[in-house]
Amino acid sequence: MTKNVFIALVLALCCFREVPGQPVQPFTVDSDTLLLLHFDGDPADRAGHCRSEVVKDVEYAAGKFGQAIRTNRGGVCAESAAEFFRENPGIDYVAFSIQDFHVYCERDLSSEVVAAQIARLGEEDGKVQGLSNLYWAWLNKVAKRMEATHPDKKIVGLVYASVRQPPPFKLHKNIIAWMVFKISDIVIDKRFTDNRPYLETWTNAASAVGHHDWSYGYGFLIPRIYTGYFQKTFLEFDRMGAPIRCAYAEAGPNWGLDGPKLYLMARLWMDPHADVEAELRQFCDEMFGPAAAEMLACFTLLEDLYCNHLNRRTEQKLFRWSRQFTEWTNEELAMLVRARGLLDKATGRTSPGSNEARRIELFSKTLRLTEMLVAIGNANKVSPAMVKGVRTYFCEVIIPDPVTIHARGKREDLKGLILEPALKQITRDKLSR
Repeated sequence: MTKNVFIALVLALCCFREVPGQPVQPFTVDSDTLLLLHFDGDPADRAGHCRSEVVKDVEYAAGKFGQAIRTNRGGVCAESAAEFFRENPGIDYVAFSIQDFHVYCERDLSSEVVAAQIARLGEEDGKVQGLSNLYWAWLNKVAKRMEATHPDKKIVGLVYASVRQPPPFKLHKNIIAWMVFKISDIVIDKRFTDNRPYLETWTNAASAVGHHDWSYGYGFLIPRIYTGYFQKTFLEFDRMGAPIRCAYAEAGPNWGLDGPKLYLMARLWMDPHADVEAELRQFCDEMFGPAAAEMLACFTLLEDLYCNHLNRRTEQKLFRWSRQFTEWTNEELAMLVRARGLLDKATGRTSPGSNEARRIELFSKTLRLTEMLVAIGNANKVSPAMVKGVRTYFCEVIIPDPVTIHARGKREDLKGLILEPALKQITRDKLSR
């Protein structure tokens, strides 16, 4: 799709690396590679310009998170895409994708296509399969029409919501079937075991596959590192004969908790076969100097804690604070203690006031918030002093530093948006007087 790769994630190293070392050799991209990262804003083109394009000459209906198109003109989307590419020749794809409003045209819902699938599969599954068949057949028509004027441009279709089922026909070669699932949950969702046939049906139907990940960050106050899962996902699609060429992630980064997660994600976008351990070791060497070994062990431990423990026994979701902070096992509590010990040891290996010491302090003070909330969430009784302590710490230490946890708006609003809902959930029926 383009030989020029846009990755908005250079921020991951620009924040910290001041003296570059010998870089790990980058992956040479080919003409089918496109990488895009989403930081809680509009999608950006390769030059970094945010843009929000809509199809012209149609009626729009307001939706929950976007707009639904209502039109009877069969070629309007292809015509609009052709006009868009004439005005923006440097952009390689256009998306006609389902969004989050879950509203569908009554004509489609009552169509013979949907009715046949409901008769075959039942009401709910049949509706999804029927709408999927309608949508992907329509997108095939748009792609075929667009190919006449722009044979090298691509169309993105999200494999999402009520169009998530693979159709019983091949997709046009210019359509990218953009998968939507949380890479962090591939084990708990049995994505590549019990549910592998579903993915294989998609890789057989589509000539090109993309992936959309929820890589937050925002909505979590525990370290959420899953680099190994990320690499496994890309390698599994390689094995299925449909390597992921297009990647997109909603980040909302908690730099102080997740550390190198997003940097390593970008490296794996460039080369899914990269030596992740070598990449992480280089990251730690350049950021932490004499404390590199301890920080490497700390990030590795925190990934183990999330992937093999917290997110294995129950799916961790945005803002589900009781899942994040309650019912920790003794083993999980011990792992958190070990992480604290590694951070303290790392601090002791650096010179006070040095760049390495300040970087370690970022991770140390942010993890302290996690520790305080875990202590509250796993206590039989919670005293007012414990609650006051975490509120004071949050306001005096976390809010003033924008690199600790992500804020979608004003940082002073974080207390009401994040901390108070978390405390309300994890102190329920436990506050002592």
